Amino acid sequence: MGKTAVIVIHGVGEQRPMGTVSGFTRLLAGNYFRSKPDPDSSFLELRRLSTFVDDPARIDAKLVQDAKDHVTGYPPSTVFYEFYWAFHYRDTKPGLVIQWSLSTVWKLFRSGQLRMVRRPVLHIIAALIAAVVAFFVAIFLICLGISRLIRPDRNWLVGAASIAGGTVLPFIFNTFFKPFLVSWAGDAARYFGASPDNPIERQQIRKEGIDLLRRLHLPDKNNRTYDDIVIVGHSLGSVIAYDIIMNYWIEVHRQIQIEENNHVLMAIENLPGANAPTTATAWDIPSNAPTEKYQRMQEELVQSLGNTLNKSGAKIREVWRVRDLITLGCPLTYARFLLADNARELSYRQTQRELPTCPPTKDRYEDERACKSFVYRYTPDVPPDRVVPDQTAPFLLTRWTNLYFPQDPIGGPLGPIFGWGIRDVKVHLRRTPGAAGKAARDRSAPSRFQDLFGAAHVRYWELVNDDPNDPVSEECAKELRKIISNRGTPPSPIPSPPASQNPPKTTPNAGGIAAS
Repeated sequence: MGKTAVIVIHGVGEQRPMGTVSGFTRLLAGNYFRSKPDPDSSFLELRRLSTFVDDPARIDAKLVQDAKDHVTGYPPSTVFYEFYWAFHYRDTKPGLVIQWSLSTVWKLFRSGQLRMVRRPVLHIIAALIAAVVAFFVAIFLICLGISRLIRPDRNWLVGAASIAGGTVLPFIFNTFFKPFLVSWAGDAARYFGASPDNPIERQQIRKEGIDLLRRLHLPDKNNRTYDDIVIVGHSLGSVIAYDIIMNYWIEVHRQIQIEENNHVLMAIENLPGANAPTTATAWDIPSNAPTEKYQRMQEELVQSLGNTLNKSGAKIREVWRVRDLITLGCPLTYARFLLADNARELSYRQTQRELPTCPPTKDRYEDERACKSFVYRYTPDVPPDRVVPDQTAPFLLTRWTNLYFPQDPIGGPLGPIFGWGIRDVKVHLRRTPGAAGKAARDRSAPSRFQDLFGAAHVRYWELVNDDPNDPVSEECAKELRKIISNRGTPPSPIPSPPASQNPPKTTPNAGGIAAS
C-alpha cells in the first residue's frame, strides 16, 4: 500500500508554524503519529506528521491496529505537511485594510448582490462601518473640545470631556478592532487587493506553494514517491490552494497525454445534464447536475490511465498526483466581487478559461477534430492518437469537495460559481447533548453569540477535550476522514464503446460555463 501526502494550508490571522496542521492531524489520527523533520523544506520550523505505515512486514502494523481501535477512521500511511505563508504579510497598514474593505462592500451594493450575503457577513460589515463612523466621531469630538477650550465664553468642562471622548475612541479601536483588521482582514486585503504593493507577496506565496507541490511529485532520496496527494485549504488558504493547483497544472498539463478514444473521457464529455450551464451570474446549480457521478468518473478516468506513458516515457500518474482538493470555509463563495468587479466579469473570465472550473470549461471554438472540448491535440509533443487537457482543466482529474458551516460568514457553496462538479457539503456544529431522557438542545447562548461574528469559521477540526472521537462537528470529521482515506463510493465501471465508434462531437457548454 502506497502513501498519501496531505498538504494543509492555513487561513488568515497570526498563525504559528505547524499550528494548523497539528490540530488537523489530531482530528484524524489522535496522537497516533510521529513528528519528523522535513529535510527538504527551506523553512526549518516545519515538520512532517506521519501516521503509522499499514504494512504487515513492519512493526508499525501493530500500532496501526491499536490506532484504529482508538481513533475513528484512522488514516494509516499518511504524511501531513503544512504550507506556511503567514510570515509574508507583516506590517499591514490599517488604512489599506479599511480601503479594501470599504471598496469590497461598495462592490456588494453596486452589483446588487447584497441579497446573496448571509447574516453573519452583514454583522461584520456593520461592525466595520461602525468603526469608520467612530473614527470620524472621534475627530469631531476632539475638534469640538479644542474649540470649547480656546474660547473663554464656552464651558471648559464640556471641551475637556469632548477631547477625552475623542481620545478614548481611537484607544478602543486600537484595542478591539485593529487586531481583527490587521491580523485577519489584513491578509485578505493584501492577497485579493489590487494595490501595486500586493502582487510581490502574492507571487512569492504561490511560487513557494508550487515548489512544495512539485517536490511531493518527485521521488525522495530513497526513490520513494507518494501514490496521491490531497490538498486541504482553510479560509484564505483554500484560495491559495486553488491558485497553486491552477499554476502547477499550467506547468505540467501538456505531459498528461490521454488516448483520444479513452471511453471514460468520452463519457465525461457527454454526461447527461452537462449542457445545463452553471455560471457566476446564477445562485443555484441545475437540478439534474450529476455531481456524485462526475466525481466517480474522475476516479475512473485516473484509473483508466494506469501505467500509460507520455511521449517522454513518464507515467501519467507520476505527472499529476493531486487526487482531491478540500476547501473549508472558502471565501471563493464571494468570488463575484473578490476575483472580479461583478458577476458578469467573473463569468467572462471563466468563459475565457482564465480561471479553472469543475468540470473544466470547454473551448468556444472547434479544434482540429472539429470538437469543442477541454482536451485538444498538441502535435509538437503529443502523438496523433493522444489529446492533452487544456491549461485550466485540473479538475478533470482532481475532485473538489467544499465543506462549510451555515453559521460561517466566510464560507459557503461554490458549485453555483465554479461548476456543478464541486461537491458542496453543508456541515453542522453539533447540538449540545441534553440530560438523560431529554432531547438535545441548541448550543449555548455564548456560542451562538460568537457565531454572529464568525466564530464558526475556525471550528472545522475543533475537538472537545482534545478527543479525536469527539469533534465539534461530527459531519465535518466524517467527510474529512472519508476523503483523505479515499473511502468514497467506488467508481462504477464505464462500458467501453465499440471499437469502431469515433469520438463524438461535444457541445459548447458541456463544461458547465455558458459561452459568451
